[in-house]
Amino acid sequence: MNNKIIISIEDKTSDQIFDIEVFPNITVKNLKNKIEELFGFQPGFLNYKFLRCATKGRRVVNVLNDDNKTLFDYHIGNGSKIIFMELEHLGGGGLPMKFSNLKEKEFRNFSKTAPRWRYVGKGLNFFGICGCKMCDAGKKNSEVIYPMKLGINEEFNLINNRDKIKCPICSSFIEPKTIGLYKCEISINGKYINNDRCINFSEKFSSNNEDGIEEYKYGEESDYIWTELIFKINKYY
Repeated sequence: MNNKIIISIEDKTSDQIFDIEVFPNITVKNLKNKIEELFGFQPGFLNYKFLRCATKGRRVVNVLNDDNKTLFDYHIGNGSKIIFMELEHLGGGGLPMKFSNLKEKEFRNFSKTAPRWRYVGKGLNFFGICGCKMCDAGKKNSEVIYPMKLGINEEFNLINNRDKIKCPICSSFIEPKTIGLYKCEISINGKYINNDRCINFSEKFSSNNEDGIEEYKYGEESDYIWTELIFKINKYY
């Protein structure tokens, strides 16, 4: 990573394109600073834009949604193109986020010895990691469960309201990763990015087991980048 690479930067709004030379270990945050300086934008301008990368010779698109990752982490090399645009061009109302693709699930039996941060509520439950080192869950970097109390036909827009998902112990914000269902039926509507297109998603899921929760799997390789994700409770069992 000692050799510099040349990448193209394109502003889809103005159709301006610049080539810049950078090291592969530059972070997304520092790249944003360079782009803002290059285009004459105010500092922080790109915090409200959507950044993606098209790898040379391929149409596969990486969404640069982690300021702390490097270009190398996103497999960005010589000849790659970075594009930024308004979020509404992708149909979302907030910053895109990585979340479970909601394809695979596993059943987890309830445990009488589960810690307080693993308590499940009837209905929709969000799973995430608490990073607060002041609470018992965060000290262990534990996966916590946040029960989302919704009424029948009530909707929850995760993209716009992700800051409401908090650690049940210390109330610190957690980045939600997936969901678990207990004795309910829900509808999920959203949009996720596939290559350079937004794909509509509309599904119903239900769980009616007394002894445990159905959790949808998540992971770096299988997660989607969502620009819209709305949950609605249809009924409780």
